[in-house]
Order: sequence, then C-alpha cells, then structure tokens
Amino acid sequence: MKQYFFPRSLLALGLILIFSGASAQWVQTNGPLGGSVGPFAVSGNKVFAGTTNGIFSSADHGLSWIKSAQLQGNRYVTAMASLADAVFAAADSVYRTTDNGTSWQNITNGLPADYHYALLTIDNTVFIQEIYANTFYSSIDKGASWKVVKKGWAAGEQLQASAAMGKYLFAATDVSLYRSSDNGLTWSKTMDSLPKSVNVIALGAVGSRLFASTNFGVFVSLDSGKLWSPSAQGLPAGQYLLSFTNIGTVIFAASHDNGVFASTDLGQSWVSVSKGLATVDARYGFAVMDTDLLVGTDIGVFRATKTSDKWTFSNSGIVNYTPVSAFAKTAEGLAVSTRGRGIYLTFTDGDQWVPSNTGLSRDGRFVSELINLIEYKGALFTASTYEGSVFRSTNGGSNWTDLFPGRTINSSDIFTVGGTKVFINLTDSLSLNNIFYSDGDLKLWSQIYPGSQSIFAFAEMGSSLFAASSYGLVFRSTDGGSHWKIVNIPNLTSYVLSLAVIGNTLFAGTQDGAFVSTDEGASWKEISAGLTDKNVSKLLAVGTNLFALTLDGVFLTKDNGANWINVSNGLPAGAPLSVLYASPTYLFAGVNFKGVWKRPLSEMIN
Repeated sequence: MKQYFFPRSLLALGLILIFSGASAQWVQTNGPLGGSVGPFAVSGNKVFAGTTNGIFSSADHGLSWIKSAQLQGNRYVTAMASLADAVFAAADSVYRTTDNGTSWQNITNGLPADYHYALLTIDNTVFIQEIYANTFYSSIDKGASWKVVKKGWAAGEQLQASAAMGKYLFAATDVSLYRSSDNGLTWSKTMDSLPKSVNVIALGAVGSRLFASTNFGVFVSLDSGKLWSPSAQGLPAGQYLLSFTNIGTVIFAASHDNGVFASTDLGQSWVSVSKGLATVDARYGFAVMDTDLLVGTDIGVFRATKTSDKWTFSNSGIVNYTPVSAFAKTAEGLAVSTRGRGIYLTFTDGDQWVPSNTGLSRDGRFVSELINLIEYKGALFTASTYEGSVFRSTNGGSNWTDLFPGRTINSSDIFTVGGTKVFINLTDSLSLNNIFYSDGDLKLWSQIYPGSQSIFAFAEMGSSLFAASSYGLVFRSTDGGSHWKIVNIPNLTSYVLSLAVIGNTLFAGTQDGAFVSTDEGASWKEISAGLTDKNVSKLLAVGTNLFALTLDGVFLTKDNGANWINVSNGLPAGAPLSVLYASPTYLFAGVNFKGVWKRPLSEMIN
C-alpha cells in the first residue's frame, strides 16, 4: 500500500482555506439605529422606551440601551406608564414588568383587542384609553383584572385625548372636554371658557397645570380645567403641542414638526429649544432623569443635559431599523437614505451611524421618505417619494438645500451615470414623468423626456445612454439625451428595474429575470439560469463581477451571467433586501427593518 505524506505547511494552508471559507459571511452593522422611539416610562434608575420593535431600557440616562422585551404580535408600543414597582406597556396587547424589565407578562386579561392610545395612573389605579372601544378601562390590582369605565359622553362622540392630574381624569372627545374626580364613575363638562367649536387634539398635565392643544391654539388651566387662558405666545401660528413635562420650574413641550419648546413662566410664553433636532417629529413623549431630558422622535431618542446647549442623538443599542433605499459615498465615509427616517452617515464602515437631516424639510415638514441617494462631483443628492423634491448637500450631508423650492411635485427620483451626469425624474400633478438632465455645475437643467413612462434606472456605455422603464422597455440615446429610441427586451411585459455595464456589455435586471446585450440593446439574451428567484431588483457591477439582488438573496456571476453563485450566507433568512453598494473594501446590503449588513469583497471576488 502506498502512503502519501503532505508537508505540514500545505496541510495548515488547506485547513485555513476550509475554515475561512466556512466562516465567510455577511455581518450586521450597528445601524442605522433609532427609528420611532417613545413613549417612555421611568422606574427607579431606569428609563424604558417603547419603539416599533418592542421595549428598550437604559440605566445611564439614555446614553446606552438594551432590549428589555421582544413583544409578540404587533411590537409597536403606543403607551407606557409606571405605578409603584410596576411598569406598563401597551401595543396590541398590554404588558407589565415588576422586576425592572427582566421579564414582562401579558396582562390583557378581559381587555378588548384594540389600539391602546394612552396609559394613565391615579393613586393605585391604572387606566388605559381604548380607541375603538371609545372609552377607558381601569385596574386596581396592577392589571390582574380590568373593568370598563362608564362613558360620560354621547355615543356619537369620539374619544381622542386624555390626561390624569391629581385626583382628576380628563377625557377629550371631538366635541367636548370632560372631567371625572371619582375614577370615571361620573363625568362633567369642563370647557366653558374655551372657544366654541373647539377640538382638543392633545392634553398634558404638568404639576397643577393642565394644557390643552386645540384647533384654536394652546390653552392652560390652573384650576383643574374649570377656567382656561391662552398659552401660545411665542409659538408659530397654528402650532400644536402634543407632549409636556418639566424640570423644576421649566416646562417643556414637544410638537409634531417644530421640535421642542420651553417655558420659564409656567406656560404663559414659549421659546424654541430645538438646536440639534432639525425638523424631526418630536411628539412621542419625554422622560426626565434628574436634570437630563430625553425626547422621543420619529428617528430616535435625543438627549439634552443641564450643561448642554443642544440635543444629541442617543440611540446606542436601540435596534429599531427602517428600510434603507440607497447608499452613496462621502468624502469621509458612507451615507444611506431611508424610507421614513431621512439620511444617516457612517465614518466607520457601519460601526456607528448618525442622522444628518438639517434642511430636509418642505413646508415646515421633515422630508423623511427618501427613494434614492447619489454622489456627484463631491455633492450628495437625495430624492423624496411623497414630499416631492430633490435636495443637495455640499458638505457631506451636514446640511441640505431644496433644488425645486415652491414647485408642486408629486414624487421624484434621481440618478447618476458614470459620475459625470445627473438625471432627475419629477412626476407632476398630471402624472407625467419629466426627466431633467445636467452634466455641468447643476445650475442649468434641460428637460429631455416628458412622458407617461416611469424611469427606474440609467446607464452609460461609450457614447450611449440607456434608461430602464416598465413593460420591458429600455430607451437608448446617442446624443446626450436629446432624442431616445426604444431598444426593448422582446416578449417582456414586466418592469426593467436596474441596468449595469461591464465593458461593452449591458445588463438588465427585471421582474422576470436578468438579461444581457452585447450590441447596445439591439438584441437581448436571458441569463437567469442559476438564479433561484427571477425578480432581479438591483444589478451592481464591481470590476468584471456582477452582483444581482433577488428575493432569495444576493447572487454573483464572474462570467457575464453564464453561471451564478449564491453569496447570501449570513443574511437573515426571509428578510427582503432593498439595495446593494460596493465600497473599495465591502459589499453593503440594505435589509428591510434589519438595517445595513456588510461582507468583505475579498471573500467573494479576486
């Protein structure tokens, strides 16, 4: 019998290759963190935050957070409260912890399946406001049992706001304002000095002061709701204040679209204290920890201290992701746009993320729903879907400027081609898609395509420009976009979602597979063999390698589509992927509601 001996160096090399291959996979970056955070509840030295992804807690005044409860079913926490050693949280069910967040019990016992709007406490009684039941339920045994509270309003009135102050429980309907001093056994109207036809949007109690935010402005009562006086000096016209708290004699109030206001004269006048908050929606509630103040917003927690002059983003550990729509490089790192939370930046390949939304506003509203993000000649551009405009940043995302102020736009998108041209797709009130093009300093835009077809991607190959559209349509221009002709993919009726170029070869990703053309679109060949899913939403060329994003994950071809391999090892199973981006070192992927993931390119390509 022959015996074979291998040098130890070769054996070691083989083991290294085996195990490095086995461990090669995607890893999750640390964000973008935040998302909708609030309401809060404070118990002892801990603050609890309700989010769209369960409950988080902090023992260091919001500097860092840990997951406290992964709720079942709908994890969107809408209300929180504390009573003695118990903390309550409401989502589609009601939960309670009595061990400082170590464990949570479902205490929905007897409550209807409903949307829980508010949790309130008076002495040893906890109340929960039910939206569809249009009333309160109360518990005197910390949620072990519940009973319905008698309504004090007519059947046609809709309960829409509530508050507790001292012994009083307040209920605002779309018609009137009511007060009970016996835990809801009896009710009386308490709005005689408010304007007629008043609609109370929100209520908030601070000490002995009750605030009402209405369609006529903000009012304050010093006698438990009997008499009311205006409390709107210093506020923008029509401003609603939706959450209230205080630190000492300073009262703070959060708004829907103008950040936080403060009053040092017990609510007679207000000043904005929103430095660092940009135009985020800050209506999600406050938490006070000694002299530190936390506010919940639609992009996360912001924190202010007694010695600080601005709010700081404080979401370390809050895994509450939002869908990522696009990536773009910056001079010092990477930027991402999201579908609902604006822009985030990282300078550490995803180890840390910070929001960057100053100037992303239209008509006073935060423009958060972003469909695309590009880099062009050192500037960043992002486009919104519903707020309808395009914004530019010339300082790495620190500040943004609206490129089309005053123009009514239904939706927009933006593309860059080869880093030398920019295309903007604006949909107007007539649902026409108007394509604007610039290759200079972006001061002069030429309209090159008014039509009804949506454009999903652009590509440049030699002197030709290509645009991808619906129903299998691909357009080609050989004169810089002045004229276009159809070079469609035959027999394809679905959307062409992505284009990519390697040398003189054009690739198209569609809802029905991947295609290739070697003659500038004159003819096409399907190259989907090896793809386990044919919905190819994104193609990305990296050198001579082509990545494809599908519902089954990320695939790679090194031979122009003749063979595909699945390179999704480590990505969350079943989680939809939204976008791909390649830096010199990593391939990044946006995973819906699970943040940004990355994998070294060296593991996949030569």
